[in-house]
Amino acid sequence: MTNLNSQIKSCQKCPLYKDTPCGPVPGIGPDKASLMIVGEALGEDESIVGEPFVGLCGRFLDKMLDKAGLIREEIYITNAVKCLPTKNNKLRTPSKKEINACKKWLWLELTKVAPQYILTMGRVSTELLLHVKKTTPLKEIIGRPYRVDYSTAIIVPCYHPSYIMVHSKKDMERMVEILYDIRQKIVPVVLMIRRPPRKPS
Repeated sequence: MTNLNSQIKSCQKCPLYKDTPCGPVPGIGPDKASLMIVGEALGEDESIVGEPFVGLCGRFLDKMLDKAGLIREEIYITNAVKCLPTKNNKLRTPSKKEINACKKWLWLELTKVAPQYILTMGRVSTELLLHVKKTTPLKEIIGRPYRVDYSTAIIVPCYHPSYIMVHSKKDMERMVEILYDIRQKIVPVVLMIRRPPRKPS
């Protein structure tokens, strides 16, 4: 992964790298992981620290992983877009052109990590990996397992932590249930958990 990470960090396929303080940010985690989490794009904290899912969203994700009995260090975590998309100094959804410019890196990460499950967090990564229509409400596909022809991994779409934080506790509970269910299925094969899971209440 070292060579791939170096390529990602030096990427200039679109102008976003110019406004990203630390430059493009590759994923983080084991070279081989049973679970891969794919977010949308860098946030402000991530663009400074140089790691996906840190700051408030990262702590919230850690909380959900902990409730499901999962260990962050044993999961490969990345974003569909490796840079910080902004407009007038405010975060925005990456454009289709930006997503397409960056997707090569995600495909290479997916190939090298070879996960059993991929959790897509938010519309950007869900649309990219599942090719769902923009008109399809996420709530209709959240938590459903999907198989695709380009990977052996099972893809499960979820809300992004930033969405869950401003909505109901029910969304968080649903997310923990999804994570717990995935954990139960991947433990026997590769993922070594050092403590028993706590079934979501």
